[in-house]
Amino acid sequence: MEPCPWVVEPHHAAGRKRRARILAADDDPDMRKVLKLWLGHLHDFHAVADGIALLSAATEALPDLAIVDVHMPGVDGWQVLAELRLRASNHRLRVLILSGSVDDLEFLAHEDCGADAFLRKPVTRETLLAHVDALLR
Repeated sequence: MEPCPWVVEPHHAAGRKRRARILAADDDPDMRKVLKLWLGHLHDFHAVADGIALLSAATEALPDLAIVDVHMPGVDGWQVLAELRLRASNHRLRVLILSGSVDDLEFLAHEDCGADAFLRKPVTRETLLAHVDALLR
C-alpha cells in the first residue's frame, strides 16, 4: 500500500494556504478514479480500496475529510466511521458517506455514528463538489 501523498511529500509551501486533505475508501476502482478526477486537482486527494487501508492511512495523518463507502470487504464504512470519530477527538474531521447500496432506513439506523453528510450513488460531479465544499468550510 502506498502512503498518503501529503504525509510523504507536503504539497504546500510555508505561508501558502494549505489544500484540504481528503482520504476516500471505495472498493470500486472506477469510483476511486472518478473521485480522483473530480477532487484531485482541487485538494490533496488519496483513495484506497477498503476501510482497513483508510484507517491505516489515517493513522499517519488524519485527513480534513474522509469519503467512505459503506459496503466494502473487511471493515465496513460504519465501522470506519466509528473508528475515525474515536481518533479525531481533537481534530476537525468531516466524514461523507457515499454509497449506492444504503437505503434510508440503514442510514437512519447509523445516523448517530457521526456522519456529517450522506450521498447516494450515482452522484453528479456538481452535487459531490457542493457537499465537499460545504463540509470543508
